[in-house]
Amino acid sequence: MPEKPFDWLINPFIFRFEWSVLLSAVLISLIAWHYRPFRALNLRAKEFSRDRRAAIISVMLLAGVGRLLLMPLLGFPKAGIADEFGYLLSADTFLHGRLTNPTHSMWIHFETFNVFHIPTYQSQYPFGSSAVLALAKLALGHCWWGVFLITVLLCGAVVWALQAWVPPYWAWVAGIFVALRIGLFHYWMNSYWGGSLAALGGVMVMGSLPRLAGFGRKDAWQPRHVWRNAYCAALGLAILACTRPFEGLLLSLPLGTALLWRLWKASERRTMRRVLAATATVLVPLFAFTLYYQWRVTGKAFKSPYAVTIEQYYVSQPFIWQQPLPVPKYRHLELRRNLVNFQTQKSERNKYLLGYFEATQERFVIYWACFVGPLLSLVFLFGYRALLQRKMQLLWAAGWALIAGLAVQNWIQAHYLAPGFLLIVLFLLQGGRYLRALRWHRLGQKITRPMLVAAVVLVIARAAFFNREVDFGPWPPSWAFRTMNVRQRDRFEEKIAPRPGKQLVIVHYNPAFHVTHDEWVFNMADLDNEKIVWARSMDAKNNCELAHYYRGREIWLVKEAGAVVESQIVPEEEICDLRLDIYKPAKPASVLFPEAFKKTK
Repeated sequence: MPEKPFDWLINPFIFRFEWSVLLSAVLISLIAWHYRPFRALNLRAKEFSRDRRAAIISVMLLAGVGRLLLMPLLGFPKAGIADEFGYLLSADTFLHGRLTNPTHSMWIHFETFNVFHIPTYQSQYPFGSSAVLALAKLALGHCWWGVFLITVLLCGAVVWALQAWVPPYWAWVAGIFVALRIGLFHYWMNSYWGGSLAALGGVMVMGSLPRLAGFGRKDAWQPRHVWRNAYCAALGLAILACTRPFEGLLLSLPLGTALLWRLWKASERRTMRRVLAATATVLVPLFAFTLYYQWRVTGKAFKSPYAVTIEQYYVSQPFIWQQPLPVPKYRHLELRRNLVNFQTQKSERNKYLLGYFEATQERFVIYWACFVGPLLSLVFLFGYRALLQRKMQLLWAAGWALIAGLAVQNWIQAHYLAPGFLLIVLFLLQGGRYLRALRWHRLGQKITRPMLVAAVVLVIARAAFFNREVDFGPWPPSWAFRTMNVRQRDRFEEKIAPRPGKQLVIVHYNPAFHVTHDEWVFNMADLDNEKIVWARSMDAKNNCELAHYYRGREIWLVKEAGAVVESQIVPEEEICDLRLDIYKPAKPASVLFPEAFKKTK
């Protein structure tokens, strides 16, 4: 978070550049306004958007082809966040034909964030996103193709869902913005965090609702396609259940209750039976499989992998009213520094009014940076009027339920809001429509028309700046976010990957310089047969046992001290030597940084 109160409005550089592009476009529009060319263009756009399928396909092509054209710049994303490695671990587990992995005999060297090794070896996350990554790897050769296809589908699904709530032209315009802001550089497209899949589930639910019961536009109701829309809603619920179950439940309960009440009140008993049958057909098998999956992974059907990680490693808990857990006995300093010092400090502030206010401000800034930014800030301010629209009160009620659930969580991430992504898009769209309705000298039209042009200019500029040292973050993530990576680890992996044979990499951190988020130790499912196995350095006895277990591999010793990394190949007998410098006591910070510890007079 920026230190100054409103520094987040202009930092990083991309925000200052975005303000400049927006203001320049609006200024040109105000000075050199010619309505006739825009009117002719609008008429053609409205005529095209009436073909609803063409509008959906065009937005999907914009996102898909646009991202493919950026492949020479962006390539395949590399995982750099602990969450991403967790999803990839589960995907690799599924690709090996199993739901979880047996505990490895050397597991204490492989402990890392968001992963547990007892009773089995698996990540803490729901299986939905990882299943998509696994299917993509199996069918197309790389996990990221799953992210790509889901994000492209999300862009098209937004247009489809909005066509039931707003006129087709505005649904198409919103879809174009989603393709430009989410489908190209956004971290939902360029990482493995799973935001797009949860968002797709929410969009499918909210897009099916008007088609089943007559909410939204009058022409949205489709009594002839009840089964199709019912299964679409049920599939959306299933996606939410296996990606973001808590937030998905908060969003779905008001919507599902309103749907059944409307059908009951309108005496549409046949439609209600079909909706319930379709929902049961999808959700009952999913619920049964989830219980089986949890039983295989955790040993208990009603105990989630997430709960196991909380019990074994965490001190702070998910909700603000929960008391901290006893500090576990950590075997590695890096885990303790992150889970006790960093995360507990973040969580404990919510127990005080000023701290909770600070956390709320942080949550707003993260959501603003990720979904709004300078370009859409003005339409965001006008969005409050959309909350007064009677036909959308149901959606806003579901949105308030989701916001209330997020407000009582200790941890903050933009993709926690993913199930309600359509609500964000609809809120901004309606704000833009109200802004456009300002009639004083056609001021509203002069302000809103250049926004799409500005969005295109920003995408081109982002592509031009990609390989330059330009400040795009790293946090909070914006539409132009450069995916976070542990660059030193990536360079080292590229260095040793072409070498023949298999490698064991023993990582030793200098605690005075190591950044807790720059983690090196992440592995996939098959710890015995992976080409590169990453392990934490421990004492001489444990390291010697590890080297002996992986005898026959090339052993690398990596000494990481922040930006300074030393690496060398060491024989097994040297790893077992007590005289090796990594076994010497680390110098305290007062010795390394004496100037910082001098007493002031």
